[in-house]
Amino acid sequence: MRMLRLLPLSGLVLGLSTLTACGGGGGGSTSGGVGTASLGGRVVLRDGTSSNLGGILLSMPRTGAIVVTAPDGSFSFGSVPTGTLTVKLGTAAARVSTQANGADDPPNHDVGDDNGGNGTGVDDNGGDDVNDDNGVDAIDDDSFDDGDDHDTGDDDFDLVGITNGDRVELHISIRNGVVESLDCARSHAEDRESEVRMTRSVDSDDADVTGEIRTESRLDRQRLKIEAEHLTAGRVVKAFVSFAGVEADLGSRTADAFGKVEWDLNTNDGDVLPLGVTTVAELAGADVRVEDAGDATILLVGTVPETPTTTDAGGGSGSHEDGRSREGLTRAAGAVGEAYVELRSRPDQGNRQRFKAEIDHQTVGLVVDVWLEDPANAGTLTKIGSMTVGSEGEGELELDTHEGAGLPYGVTSVQSLVGLQVELRTTADVVLFSGVVPALVTD
Repeated sequence: MRMLRLLPLSGLVLGLSTLTACGGGGGGSTSGGVGTASLGGRVVLRDGTSSNLGGILLSMPRTGAIVVTAPDGSFSFGSVPTGTLTVKLGTAAARVSTQANGADDPPNHDVGDDNGGNGTGVDDNGGDDVNDDNGVDAIDDDSFDDGDDHDTGDDDFDLVGITNGDRVELHISIRNGVVESLDCARSHAEDRESEVRMTRSVDSDDADVTGEIRTESRLDRQRLKIEAEHLTAGRVVKAFVSFAGVEADLGSRTADAFGKVEWDLNTNDGDVLPLGVTTVAELAGADVRVEDAGDATILLVGTVPETPTTTDAGGGSGSHEDGRSREGLTRAAGAVGEAYVELRSRPDQGNRQRFKAEIDHQTVGLVVDVWLEDPANAGTLTKIGSMTVGSEGEGELELDTHEGAGLPYGVTSVQSLVGLQVELRTTADVVLFSGVVPALVTD
């Protein structure tokens, strides 16, 4: 059993009752007015160069808003409407046109629009969605969604169930103009909700299966929900939650006609959380797997995400609170296993700071180099160390100031590393895993 896996605010998605903050709408009926929700985040471009993070266009068809990422990939839409929102990636052509005419048609008009630009910066169809059929968006013909339920492998995605006062943060990884992975977090008042995508196991016999782990912490309830989708209808699967060598069997479920199953534990309905815990926060970092109930073929794996806070997760440079985070890295085509990056900040232990990269299920003896973005030179990565896979197929690089190690680039706090790109490569410079250093979550 690996140590605690903690996922950051930037690596989470909300999941409240029937609402899904990041998840394909596919005809969702939620509509909302202008509220005080805010939306921002960061884009990581996965085109093989780990660069060009600035100047990436993102548009919101419903409002016509367009933003361009900063050199570090960050962006903000500011105040956004409530309800359902679609975020759409711009193309290179759109970027050029926008620069030429001032945020004109290309990023707004989507597909099937009726003109090629008006030079005003106002969308000619009111910011409507794909295959527009009218010129007014006060009542959207597609209920404000993008018309499909694809969040990855597409150039747009939906945010569903945004409510007044929500703060939504996105982490988007893109490759070749489409979304490769998508995570987000929402915080609001005393509610704490989070979600993380599960990873298809290397042993899975189902190439289409996908899954999610969701948690919800409210004053009146605690909730853990595990979902698997795109299974073969009628397939019987089981889910397990394990931590520190103790495992809980959540029981069997049969995929419905749409290939979906779920395990929904809600204390408000009298359910008991697994492993004897009373809050979902205590499950953060626990391993989750979904497997075939018959032959035990593992289909999906993941970890229960950390429950986000409404305050600055990193605590700022002057924070005296303990912080930690852990996030899975994206596996490159042809690679196997899993990899993670982890941060730990302990001001109460003489300002102990720790950066760790870990790789699992690898060939014994494999040497893996860890590359990290230079905070002073956006988009440029430098090798900061190496790890050798041991007899159990695991390897790690740990830089712990409590043990005399220095942090990369001479920084004195792991907070300075948050948001930087990280890659695990072979000694032949082949990228195996990639991602972003996660934001700290206050203990």
